[in-house]
Amino acid sequence: MVSGSGVQVAGSGFAMGSGKAINAAVADATGVVLGRASGKVGADGTFVVVVPATLTAGKAYTVAYYVDANANGFCNAPPADVSGTMALNATAATAHVDVMGSATPAPVCTYFGDFSFHFDSMNGLTEGHPGHNGFGVIADQMDNSLVTEVKYGKISATGELVLDWPTIFVKGHKYTFALFTDDNGSGVCGTQKKFIYQEACMPGADPRDCSGNGATSVPVTADVKETFTLHHENNQNTAMLCQQYFPKAMYP
Repeated sequence: MVSGSGVQVAGSGFAMGSGKAINAAVADATGVVLGRASGKVGADGTFVVVVPATLTAGKAYTVAYYVDANANGFCNAPPADVSGTMALNATAATAHVDVMGSATPAPVCTYFGDFSFHFDSMNGLTEGHPGHNGFGVIADQMDNSLVTEVKYGKISATGELVLDWPTIFVKGHKYTFALFTDDNGSGVCGTQKKFIYQEACMPGADPRDCSGNGATSVPVTADVKETFTLHHENNQNTAMLCQQYFPKAMYP
C-alpha cells in the first residue's frame, strides 16, 4: 500500500548513478503523461519518488524512469542515461512499483519532453533513395548528446520518408535532426548521403530546407512539423556525421 497519493517508484541497483538525478513519469494507455517527479539516487544505489497521478482500477499504465547518468540536466537515450519502463495494471488509485538497475534499457525521453517532431520528406528523396531505408536521430545542441534512438523507414517510390517522435523536444532547447539514406543497402552509415537539419529553422529561412552545417537553429517552443522538398540538394557526405550520429556498426 502506498502512503499518500500518487505512484511510488522505488529503485534499487542503481549504484552507478549514486548522487545523480532520477526522473519518473506515469502515462496512460494512450501515452499521455499524467505526472512526473524527480529525486536523487542514494549512496546505496536506491531511490524513492512519488509521481502525482491518480489511477483508475482496472486500467493499464506505463511507468518510465531515467537516471541522469551524464548529468546534463535532461533525458538522453541509453547508454548515455540509465532508463527503462515498467507496465502497471492499476488495482487502486495509488500504486507502488519496484524497478531495478539491471533491467533491460529502454528509450524513455518521449515521456519527459514537451513538444513533438514530425518529419516528412515529401518528394525530396528521389535521387537514388526510393526503396532504401532512411535513418533519423535527434541530438540536443546543448552538448550534442542523442535524445532518441535511431528510427528508420523505407523511402517510397516518390521519395517520401516519414519519421515521428512524440513529445521529444524540451521547451527552450535547440536540436539537430540527422538523417542518412542507406542507398547501397549495407545497413552501415558510410559513403551514402547524409543530411543535417537544425530545429527549428532560423527566422526567415525556407521552412522546406533547413539543411546545412552552418544553419542557425532557434529554441523550440511548439510542436515541429517539417517538410523538406529541397533537402536532397544540401547533403553533407562526411565520415564524421556517421561517427557522431550513427555509430552503430549495423542497422536493419
